[in-house]
Amino acid sequence: MDFQTAQSWFKSDKIKDLSQSPLGLRFLKLRSLSRREYLEALFDYVAVTPESTSVQGLLKEAFETESITERVIDSTIRHFYTLERQKRQTEEPELVNQLYRLDLYDWGGLHQNSLEKTIVNNYVKKNQ
Repeated sequence: MDFQTAQSWFKSDKIKDLSQSPLGLRFLKLRSLSRREYLEALFDYVAVTPESTSVQGLLKEAFETESITERVIDSTIRHFYTLERQKRQTEEPELVNQLYRLDLYDWGGLHQNSLEKTIVNNYVKKNQ
């Protein structure tokens, strides 16, 4: 599987098919690092200077760079997850405090029949 095929499957919402292929799984893991700072850190870790400057180009280049192994990708994901989790843990008590203040939790209707989108747009994004 090449990058274009993986990208096409991702855009077609064929996530299950991607996850069943080693290169598809690699693509999905790299997609989880699709912020510029994460991809740049990935290249720094393996001491490779990427040719591309765009996020899409960095993603493609990371996918095709042999020195960026599964172990490196997993380690980078763990590193950034740990940092993000530490930040969120400091904010959790305030979130719980705000939730206890609610008398009624009105879920409302579904936005374009998408429960996940409705939850994110109306409840997650509005609560810091």
